[in-house]
Amino acid sequence: MLPDTDETALINVIRSLNPLVIVDESHNAVSDLSVEMLNNLNPSLILDPTATPTSYSNIISFVNAMELKKENMVKLPVV
Repeated sequence: MLPDTDETALINVIRSLNPLVIVDESHNAVSDLSVEMLNNLNPSLILDPTATPTSYSNIISFVNAMELKKENMVKLPVV
């Protein structure tokens, strides 16, 4: 439980569930406040898909833009 928070508060209920958290475009969630908020959720896993990984990202899959273009997944010109 979070200190100074009622045990029935929604945040404590969520924390007790150890949720899987998905953060889309996670490169935008790197501020101290964002990290604190994610930690406060007590997640079992944080999945953070992004097309622009940072140097500390744990990359588990990478697809080249030209491969996506060949599969018609990218409609814009690939430079």
